[in-house]
Amino acid sequence: TSIPESPYLIRDVLQEIKEKITVHSVKVGSPYYIGHMTSAIPYFMILLEIIIAALNQNQVKIETAKASSFVERELIAWIHRMIFNRGEQFYRKNIQNPRVALGNVTSDGTMSNLAALMVAREKSFPADRNFPGIRKAGVERALNYYGYSRMVVLISRRGHYSIRKSAHLLGLGEENVINIPVNNYNRININALRKKITNIKRNDLEKGKNTKIMAIIGIAGTTETGNIDNLGELSDIARQEGAYFHVDAAWGGSALIADDYRPLFQGIESADSVSVDTHK
Repeated sequence: TSIPESPYLIRDVLQEIKEKITVHSVKVGSPYYIGHMTSAIPYFMILLEIIIAALNQNQVKIETAKASSFVERELIAWIHRMIFNRGEQFYRKNIQNPRVALGNVTSDGTMSNLAALMVAREKSFPADRNFPGIRKAGVERALNYYGYSRMVVLISRRGHYSIRKSAHLLGLGEENVINIPVNNYNRININALRKKITNIKRNDLEKGKNTKIMAIIGIAGTTETGNIDNLGELSDIARQEGAYFHVDAAWGGSALIADDYRPLFQGIESADSVSVDTHK
């Protein structure tokens, strides 16, 4: 279990990889593999990975990723337009504007959902003349300042486990992620959602408390079944409740590249944020 003190010859390393790793790896690169979200990659990706490794750019700042920083912004604009479709003039104006961020590249869907809920938290408890904002003041002080007893996130039972992880990391508490039943099509039950919101308000009134509905999350491609929530209705409800509207499209969002499937995502363009895993 100790790090070797002496180096190994590369030929020995490659031989060990061949004998102990390659033969025992799951063949997710096979064109016949459909067991999980990871699928076969185009042949040229192997060559591109060599170039990426050789350039060894660090996207943390332009000092360590000069040209690729602009490529990254262009890629983000492509995805943004695929989702929100603001028009050519909007993207020409903002694609390389250092004061505008059309999105952010994260390591995976979990980090993307975490980032989205962090923004939702910031938007729900913003700074003003007498309050520095939840980022500086913390959750307890923010709730007290704005007169709330708790904040909650509403999502269907098919929601990804990363939402509860994010609630834990952001100080909301996993108990404040409220799961809403689904209908026969594994989409969030809109009537059940409205009823839950009504019950939250009724309970608050009875107990003299006040709950902030921080975010309503729609799913565009549930992990187990691939179903897409009624995003248009969720958007309307979020606006009515003054809640942040996030869409977890990590699994299904890439289907937006095909116009034939866009009607399934109607309402996604109204989201405050969207998570997409473009490798799926």
